[in-house]
Amino acid sequence: MAGLMVVLPTTDGDRIVIVDYYISGVVPKSLSSLDAKRVLYPVNDIKVLYEYMAKNVTNFLRYPQKAVPLQRKPITMIYIQSFQLPSAGIESSIYNKEVSRLGDSALRSSIYPLGVFRYRIEEFHFSDITIFYGGNGTGKSTAINIISRRLQALDLTQSNDSDFFAEYVRNSRPIYADGTILSDIRIRRIASDDVFQFLLQKRDQQQARAQMIELLNRHYKDNKWRPIGNMYKEQYQEWVDRMEIQKKSRTQYIKGRVGREEPEMSNGECAMQYFTNSITDNSIIFLDEPENSLSAEWQVRLASFLAQVPRGFRCQLIIATHSPFLLALPGARIYDFETEEKEPILTKRWTELKNVRVYRDFFHQHENEF
Repeated sequence: MAGLMVVLPTTDGDRIVIVDYYISGVVPKSLSSLDAKRVLYPVNDIKVLYEYMAKNVTNFLRYPQKAVPLQRKPITMIYIQSFQLPSAGIESSIYNKEVSRLGDSALRSSIYPLGVFRYRIEEFHFSDITIFYGGNGTGKSTAINIISRRLQALDLTQSNDSDFFAEYVRNSRPIYADGTILSDIRIRRIASDDVFQFLLQKRDQQQARAQMIELLNRHYKDNKWRPIGNMYKEQYQEWVDRMEIQKKSRTQYIKGRVGREEPEMSNGECAMQYFTNSITDNSIIFLDEPENSLSAEWQVRLASFLAQVPRGFRCQLIIATHSPFLLALPGARIYDFETEEKEPILTKRWTELKNVRVYRDFFHQHENEF
């Protein structure tokens, strides 16, 4: 038994799938024949890989014990490097400017997001997966809103803004990684409301389909043995419909009208379908509490999928969450928003977070019951 790497070019022409596998003299013919040890890994230099394979293919097939492993360097997909928030002085200028422009009405409205991050943090630094952790009202979703709005992300459910929000966003500053070309990347914010809306649409579609099937059932039953009559004395389309009913079984008739029946999907399956369809190559994706529509089991599946996204899709993820399953994403940089007012927002390991430790203590206390 020895290690083998199978190299498969992808359709975009600048990535390759490298698969770690253990062989016994047989080269797998497709990815479907591989076990769970397969690892997607993007590589930019195709020429280097092909030269490597040409030199080692004989070793792979005849002398697997002599195969020289390819040296792989970790690749991080970072498009935005950091994000600077307005300083306390700039916040004061924004306040004075808006009050001068709007008069007394500004004093009666919310000054959100002024003061939310003052003295707590001035700049976020990003990894390929960055997580904002905290409960409701800690500012994690506010940070997502500010950064995604400044980057002009596609946002299907924009939140209501105060008079001060646009000016605050305008005075913030994104710093992009070297070589980032904004026109080449997609930027999108996915909120929990987007997922809920998708779930409702799916449910409405299923209900509408069920109602249509019921109507067609009745129509078929009423017309199956009814005399067709003279086509010149009836509407042509009605005559054609009766002829079709006479020739077809009920199942054939209904399928011809509504198509094949789609299997019913759980909320978790629908939500996962939404995430997998919404995340595309070469993107910055903002996820605002994606766990809201998912059970614990589906949160684990989502975390497994998101762990592959940076390298598999060349995406950078910025996530607001308090789900322990997402907080445990390997290599994620986590900002802890769960602080007192004016206390700094710091990066922490996921095992240091309050919410995670509450879960740990609870299960530790009940360990003997399992």
